[in-house]
Amino acid sequence: MTLTPGNDEFNTLAEIIAKKVAESIKGCVPEKAKEEAVKEVKEETVEAKKEVKTETVEAKKEVKEEAVEAKKEEEPLYKQEDIRKAVMAFTRESPDNLAKTKGILSDLGLTQLTQLKGELIAQFAEKFRAAGGNL
Repeated sequence: MTLTPGNDEFNTLAEIIAKKVAESIKGCVPEKAKEEAVKEVKEETVEAKKEVKTETVEAKKEVKEEAVEAKKEEEPLYKQEDIRKAVMAFTRESPDNLAKTKGILSDLGLTQLTQLKGELIAQFAEKFRAAGGNL
């Protein structure tokens, strides 16, 4: 006895085989797709690292600029030695200048030049120049 399958049987057999193959490879990813996915993830990682590095460099630059600004703010416009020299020269010009300088100091609540610190230096310099001093 010989069996000869017809078209309908071949189609049914092909469908069964296709279903079985589909079930067995379900969840499997072709090798080429895997490679592309890995390559894409690597590229994204490289880009993310570049962004982090750029942000880090910018943050360091910003911190450095802030530190420079803070240092500038901390440094007085005039050094004690420069102030002392200017006051000495000013008071030698006229006896009235000594009284003016002492008046400026007392306006600031000070009795000596060595007490000048921070913002008081700028205030002293402004009043000293207004009184005719050269600072």
